[in-house]
Amino acid sequence: MKIIWNDARKKCNITDSSFEDIIENSNTTLTQDDKDFILTSFNAGMYNYVVEYVFNKTVKILQDVIFSIGEEIVINITHWIDKTFISKFFDVFILRLATDFDLISRQEKLKILQTIELLQRRKDNNSNNQEIDKERAKYLIANCFDAVLLKDFEPFTTSVKDTIEALFTVEILPYSDIYNDIIESTNKHKNLLIRIMFALLKNADEKDGKRFKTLCQNVKNLFPFLWDNASMNDKKFISFYLKTSSPDAPINRVFNEISTQIKLQDFNTDLVTVTKILKSCQDVLSCHYSVSNHKGEIAPLIQLSEVESFPNLFLRSVITPCLIAYLGNNNGYFNESRLTAEDIFEKITPEKWTYYFKNYFYRDDFVLINLITVESCLKDWCTLVKKCGVDEDEMTNENIKELILVSKKHDYEKVVEYANKIYYS
Repeated sequence: MKIIWNDARKKCNITDSSFEDIIENSNTTLTQDDKDFILTSFNAGMYNYVVEYVFNKTVKILQDVIFSIGEEIVINITHWIDKTFISKFFDVFILRLATDFDLISRQEKLKILQTIELLQRRKDNNSNNQEIDKERAKYLIANCFDAVLLKDFEPFTTSVKDTIEALFTVEILPYSDIYNDIIESTNKHKNLLIRIMFALLKNADEKDGKRFKTLCQNVKNLFPFLWDNASMNDKKFISFYLKTSSPDAPINRVFNEISTQIKLQDFNTDLVTVTKILKSCQDVLSCHYSVSNHKGEIAPLIQLSEVESFPNLFLRSVITPCLIAYLGNNNGYFNESRLTAEDIFEKITPEKWTYYFKNYFYRDDFVLINLITVESCLKDWCTLVKKCGVDEDEMTNENIKELILVSKKHDYEKVVEYANKIYYS
């Protein structure tokens, strides 16, 4: 499906007949009842209601595809999103996972997040002048379908399932044919393969006998060869879970046997504190991006402010929701949320800000999207960057370095320009 944008990028050239074709041709996503409902409601002028319906349908499709891999595997691969939380179907995290798993592109995710923003704005203001008009509704519905329409997710989910089964049943030697097939089947994401192996081993049951032994052997065979390609974040998380697992747990026993081949970074943080940090961060983001209400972000921010210090490992988890609450959206921000976020920022030293920008900012889509789409936040962003003391000379990514420099100069146009470069790189 090709969408033709006008210069303002606010509407697309979708005629009534082509809009009906979009609905009629979406055989992979809609039942006949869905199609009838959308067209009937749209023709009756219920534009807001139809857009919200299609948006929820889109996110549900992505959720089903993600969890067809296996819920426990997905939870463990993502590390810090717990089962209870993600099962509640918070759309912003489903979109993030769908992008991480290459089910949708970052551009498609941005389009859907714009839909969330518009629906949120309409609900917050609750006024007639915020109602979605007919042309805007066509564009938003097309955007949601664009992420899932005519895409065949089966090869991806099948390849992940096959990879998991192979790890349990076939001894895989590094750089063998089957090893290369597995790397290829996971979209050449060695990082994803590490997480799959780690998630399986963390939940391994020794009663599985031969399957358990084969899995352990594959971890010993493959992990050292994948370790050099692991992100720093993955290495720290693995170290953390080794610390918090019992000494006789399968994961510790296997890693002890390969410890001479890999170097694990020492990491020691109180488990209760970590749980409190991550749960509060999740709640802030889910409330902020919720279509129904994001005033609930204040309470978890207050809980987060009660934590004395934040380990480098969790800086992105902490800074991202605080920045989002601080910067607000196109409707502005909640004053209490901003004041609490400022209290948290006071606990983050210039060294930690530098660490965040150097290691995490390039993939912090939540913040980058704000800089690209929310013009009203740019002044506050620039003020914060100048105040936080981040050292741009430490940056290895030239675009991030330039973004920090232009932010300190309050050059708003350049901030948007470099945010776009980072987001789409």
